[in-house]
Amino acid sequence: MHPEFLKFRSAVFTGLMLLASVPSRIPAESVVFPGNCGIVDVTKSPYSINNHGTVDVTTQLRNAIHANMNKWITIYFPNGTYLVSDSLLTGTCNGICDGSAGSTGPVLQGQSRKGTVIRLHDGTWPLGTEKKAVLHLGDGIAQNFRRGVHNLTVNIGSNNAGAWGIYYVANNEGLISDLDIISEDGKGLVGLNLGIGTEQGPCMVRDVFIKGFQQGVYSDALNSVTVLRLSLQGQTQYGVNCFRHMLWIDSLTSINTVPAVWVQGSASFLVDNARLTGGSGANPAIKNDGGAVFVRHVTAQGYSRAIACTGTPVAAPSGMAVDEYGSRNAVTLLGSPLRSMDLPVRYPPEPAWEPDTAKWANIQNYKGGFGSNPRSDQAAFQMAIDAPGKTTVVIPWSRQYTIDDTLRVRGAISRIIGSPAKLAGNGVILIEDGTAPVVKLHRIQSVNVINRSHRTVIIEQWPGGTIYADGAGDLFLSDVIPELNVTGAQQKVFAWQFDAECCQPPYDPNGLFNLNVYNGVVRIFGWKNENTQTKMHAFGGALEIVGMEEYNCSVVSNQATCPLAVISNCQFSFAFLTQVNFTTQYFTFLVKQTKGNQTVELHDNNCPGGVNIPLYTGYDSAFVQTLARPLETHAPERIMPAQRMAVFLARDRVAPADMRAAYDIHGRRMQSAALAAGKASGILILRPIMDRN
Repeated sequence: MHPEFLKFRSAVFTGLMLLASVPSRIPAESVVFPGNCGIVDVTKSPYSINNHGTVDVTTQLRNAIHANMNKWITIYFPNGTYLVSDSLLTGTCNGICDGSAGSTGPVLQGQSRKGTVIRLHDGTWPLGTEKKAVLHLGDGIAQNFRRGVHNLTVNIGSNNAGAWGIYYVANNEGLISDLDIISEDGKGLVGLNLGIGTEQGPCMVRDVFIKGFQQGVYSDALNSVTVLRLSLQGQTQYGVNCFRHMLWIDSLTSINTVPAVWVQGSASFLVDNARLTGGSGANPAIKNDGGAVFVRHVTAQGYSRAIACTGTPVAAPSGMAVDEYGSRNAVTLLGSPLRSMDLPVRYPPEPAWEPDTAKWANIQNYKGGFGSNPRSDQAAFQMAIDAPGKTTVVIPWSRQYTIDDTLRVRGAISRIIGSPAKLAGNGVILIEDGTAPVVKLHRIQSVNVINRSHRTVIIEQWPGGTIYADGAGDLFLSDVIPELNVTGAQQKVFAWQFDAECCQPPYDPNGLFNLNVYNGVVRIFGWKNENTQTKMHAFGGALEIVGMEEYNCSVVSNQATCPLAVISNCQFSFAFLTQVNFTTQYFTFLVKQTKGNQTVELHDNNCPGGVNIPLYTGYDSAFVQTLARPLETHAPERIMPAQRMAVFLARDRVAPADMRAAYDIHGRRMQSAALAAGKASGILILRPIMDRN
């Protein structure tokens, strides 16, 4: 194993031990907003809700939430205690928790994880009463979009043994993060309920701590949920009960005598990096009754063993530590190791929230700077980014904004946030180097983005747009719906909850797909895709996907000729692909793989999982060692057919003022004569693109 990863594992386990008591990335955060930025503050007019914990505010909070249904808008809860005696519902406009008519938002935002508390009256739902959640967010069919909860505590108080903390359903783009879910007396049914027979997911859960309850997390739903950093303590039945669901967890801590995880039914469960302590010798830490599981880097203490499985083709290892185990057989066709690539991984840092609202630039304050196009907000955006002394740009929720040229992210700006917001137009966002070492863009439905910087870039809660990754720093993606094109030789991309839903024409080797990897290193944890055409092309670099869902409502008509993935001279491994198709007409041509002059095909008839892939590998055993030096030292120049580049430009309508960003991502201007010669000869040069044989 690569030494960088071993160092990371030690650091992760040390950090996870701390999560049980202080689970937040930023324990003392204070999320504040300037005035007139488009948020709804529940303590201000017209709601003026009491947050001293002295009066019941259920009706007032419901009114505030329901008045803002079907709006992708932020409802803000300043620090304080909000006392309730019934569920707070988010769903369709009539307040019913049902996504059948399609619903968007809202986003519930607390000021701080410890300071903003939604507390249930003691004795509201004792055992035997109707099962209810303090926060009930979404339900029904898969039409619950852009729903989120952040930076607060849900406390069910005492004598509420029939209560759930949060019931959460979201689809495609939805995130709950930085939450404590607490039972004061340890009672309660479920801390976080991820759906009961619903079309849950894909969505994301991040940095959640659950104390008490019979079960910390319960999941019985259709589509996948990606979890990053979950901490559990004091459950009386199970830490996680995964029943008939696809649940992927990256970094799990549990302090429990009962099993930390129970997998059953037709569930698919994956955990990477787990420390499961406090166990009873009568129980395994992970109990699997017939589900499909993949676990990596798991340690247990006090239990009888780390994992016990029944009804699986591959027997589970004994002992208290598991480096890697899959309950289904792995496959390789060109002699790669039968274990995942296990790329070194880094986690996104969180730039400090700017407490001084004078350092926020509200783009509406710069609207006098509109450019020559009276409908464009281009100049106002650029003026806000370049304004002296500003660190944060906020885009108020009020209307759709237009970008018609290249918007350059540079200087001291470390955060661009919508409240939330939607950008449209033919322009692009170009992320360049700046004095802020980390820049985060989030809660924005956007035009296309080009990353050409050497700094750390975070893109989060980003429904739509193509991302061109050609920087030399780390690019972190969380809860996104993009098309991703990776061209930078030194670019490293780490993604969680990656929902790629771009539509493609019939399979064309020169076409563009949901994921196009030409170079760099890409690790995706929690991938979900739709539509019935090829999903990804990888021409070089390294690609690891851990936890994959292929979801379709229609027939894959060209099953014999349309591969799900095309891999050519790329180091890769795919762990845990599960297909969901209501017509039962799945992808049967799974992977077309080329290495040097060898081409092989993985179909359902030579895959141990049939139409599902337990683990498929295609990398060299010594490859991870090469990650210690720049990848471009291995990368001879390659050519891109003009036909493919034409698609690249025409389909994404790259702004004329920055066309060179698409032709020559590193910013080296092509001489017009060379460009003309390239067009004449049928090729354009895009450099550097890896070709690893």
